[in-house]
Amino acid sequence: MKKIIRLTESELVSLVKRTIMEDNTTLLDKIMAYQGDNQFLKNLSSLILQGGTPNSSQLEKAQSEFQKTQVVDRNAFSREISGTPQKNFKDANIPLRRTIINKGDDLYRNLKNSKKKVIFEIGNYEFATPNQNWITENKNSMKELRKIKYQKRLVELIVIDETSKDDKKVKIANTLHDWIEFFLEKLNNNPEYFLSYVTKKDKNWTQLPKLDTNWKNWVRLLDKLNVENKLGNVTFEEKVNNFFEQKKLEEVVSNEHDINLINAIAQKEKFRISHLSLAEYELFKEQEKDYVETLSMIKGTSDKGDESESKFFTYLEKNGINDLISFSTPGNQVDIIFGVDLLMKFIDTDGSIYWIPVQVKSNEEQAKKAMLLGSGLGGISVFESKEGWRFFRKKYGFSESFDEKILRK
Repeated sequence: MKKIIRLTESELVSLVKRTIMEDNTTLLDKIMAYQGDNQFLKNLSSLILQGGTPNSSQLEKAQSEFQKTQVVDRNAFSREISGTPQKNFKDANIPLRRTIINKGDDLYRNLKNSKKKVIFEIGNYEFATPNQNWITENKNSMKELRKIKYQKRLVELIVIDETSKDDKKVKIANTLHDWIEFFLEKLNNNPEYFLSYVTKKDKNWTQLPKLDTNWKNWVRLLDKLNVENKLGNVTFEEKVNNFFEQKKLEEVVSNEHDINLINAIAQKEKFRISHLSLAEYELFKEQEKDYVETLSMIKGTSDKGDESESKFFTYLEKNGINDLISFSTPGNQVDIIFGVDLLMKFIDTDGSIYWIPVQVKSNEEQAKKAMLLGSGLGGISVFESKEGWRFFRKKYGFSESFDEKILRK
């Protein structure tokens, strides 16, 4: 014979609450931790955190909303490719980072050489040739680079023939002298070759061209769209492809105001924008705030490099090395093309004079794979360690003490 237990109304409610809580522990944890934009889940999270208990129908709807929105980690991409400092970045997804950098580089180059660039000229920036001051400074820098007098064949450096319809890669020079002459000819006779994202008012070079390979900024945007479930429930690699892939305009832009604005700008220039990538659309929207977040991300990276350069200059001057030529002006092509931050005059024990090209990096990992080390110019990359300034002579080699080997202390 079954024993019948009679409960008061309050006891029955309490039992139901406990049963609901016990059966939905994982779901409740997800609701309490929710930080997305779904208003129903936000309200339910607030209810639980304030001591309330959702009923069964609310929990069923919450489960449905989670399945519908596929809520994801807000910093999934960042964690995937940043690595952890404790493990010296060895757990970072380097191939994925490299893919993002390459695709970002392609996007910027293709964008600035297409008619589509006009939709990115709404605010205070535009794609144009930098001003005469910039041109003069770069001419002088190219001429100073001749001091290296390094005439061996360089590692094959190639450029994109932007006059070609298929963006064919072409080799345009063998020696450093050839390269310098090539770029001087462009600066003198065809400065349009250096088309960049400049200020509308003064045609000053800006930091915006650095958005091409600034993977941290692309990851910021990837994380944003990932949370909004606009990249699909696929692998990280496939999500990156979705982000940079050209798609029909209507598939990417759902905001009617933006579609009308894009179409109006294109029609004014007598062409039609039929395709856009999610990456381009995110940059398009950032114009409203003059790229504040993008510039902040770029500045964070650039400031570290600038600080390291400044400290290295101070270190050299304190040690009596004052014959230095810097290429640190904004948009300096010697820095961008050759990876040379400065030339340092060096007198060998036999009295021979050399001008050593130097690239300054903010840490050992970056210095080890510095661009200059792979160019064939015979330069060094330097970084500050706990033991003082050290340098690499070749890519992925071993570091040496600057004090001992260069200053001979």
